[in-house]
Amino acid sequence: MSKYVEDLKRKRDDENKSSSTKTKKSTSSATTLSSSSASRIEQLRAQ
Repeated sequence: MSKYVEDLKRKRDDENKSSSTKTKKSTSSATTLSSSSASRIEQLRAQ
């Protein structure tokens, strides 16, 4: 579980670095992050 969170943080950092040049990608990546965290919460509830 914690490894999954670390992967998410690493992916977010990578997207932040690339999004500094592409603001449009930054907004879309933020949407993806929120939706992925929502699905992660649903998985926790299912357990």
